[in-house]
Amino acid sequence: MVTKRTGRSADDPRTWEDVAAVWAMAHGIADLMGSGRLKYIAGLPDAAREEAVKRVLSRCLRDDD
Repeated sequence: MVTKRTGRSADDPRTWEDVAAVWAMAHGIADLMGSGRLKYIAGLPDAAREEAVKRVLSRCLRDDD
């Protein structure tokens, strides 16, 4: 997902910073959903939930550097 979204190679140090950001956010989302604090996304049908999570994760991969 990261290299496809950013167009950077896996050898680029920024890629691994992006991977860490996505990983941290994905685990944060999972924690919030598991604890019932992200009911809006957790309550969506499977396909809609997957798309919502993708949209949230893509926000940490903006082209701002």
